[in-house]
Amino acid sequence: MASSTSIATQPRHAATSLGPVILPSEWDQTAPRAYVSTCFCFPLKEHNVDALKKLERHLRASIRSLAKQLPDLAGRLSVNPVGKLEFVPSKDRTIRFQFTVHRNQHRTYAELKRRGFPQGELLFLKLFDTPLVTGSIMVVRAVVIPGGLLLGIF
Repeated sequence: MASSTSIATQPRHAATSLGPVILPSEWDQTAPRAYVSTCFCFPLKEHNVDALKKLERHLRASIRSLAKQLPDLAGRLSVNPVGKLEFVPSKDRTIRFQFTVHRNQHRTYAELKRRGFPQGELLFLKLFDTPLVTGSIMVVRAVVIPGGLLLGIF
């Protein structure tokens, strides 16, 4: 005799002008909350103002496209009056993005690469400052250092 297990989804909690406010599953309500962070490290030859503006425009356009394709990534989590997490769609339907240029940074891409991109150095660059306060589902941070681009996604 075959058996199967199914997990019932939570009903939609409320509707807003932006769409439904959704309660995460019981597991997501009780499980420890942790963010998965990823850092992509790219060599970058052009550091002139025009090249950096073009890079920033391209990244912003790509993130806008991602938010259109996967609008849940543009949302945030909040705690409702009874203490449960809720997914709330973003009013402006955008993913948080920050672009920073460290021109006088003594840490270079070549040095970080030679040392295996140590996590402590990435923390020093404030690449992975936590978005826990805002409750954003996704945050993208681009940090330009001499010789490279560090792209943090969480």
